[in-house]
Amino acid sequence: MPAVSSGIPKSASGYLDQHAAVDETLTVRAYLSGAFADLFETERQLNELNEAISVCTDEDELYRLCTRAGAKQELLESRNFYAVDSEIDKIAAGLGLTAFGMDTKLGHLSGGQRAKSDACAHVFGSAGRVDSGRADEFSGPGTHRMADKVSDHIQGLIYCC
Repeated sequence: MPAVSSGIPKSASGYLDQHAAVDETLTVRAYLSGAFADLFETERQLNELNEAISVCTDEDELYRLCTRAGAKQELLESRNFYAVDSEIDKIAAGLGLTAFGMDTKLGHLSGGQRAKSDACAHVFGSAGRVDSGRADEFSGPGTHRMADKVSDHIQGLIYCC
């Protein structure tokens, strides 16, 4: 049975910087959701268009607004926007992030927890296209297990339904 495709290319690689500056007041969930900022902006624009449609009385303008709204809706659907929250939860659970809480502030995470959060953000920041990531320092206890878990989970997402 063929894998269900999200319409997203299946390959990319990237670099995980353990010392990247991030806003440590963000929660893990907010940090991961930030990778989808472009989609949330598109949703905001779609909502504005829908508001304009609801009060528009000019037929030509209504057609133009509906066409633009339709294009934005198609973009959101093609990028699986309406499943973003469940995708975040699914990948976060697979990487063990839910064990320390999605509402935990980044500044309260241990080094290993932060590395897991960064790996997950990397997956999302690459629009789910990651099949290999390189940490800037693969040394220390458990790092290879985390890398294996990230790789296994990502591969599972690529081929799962």
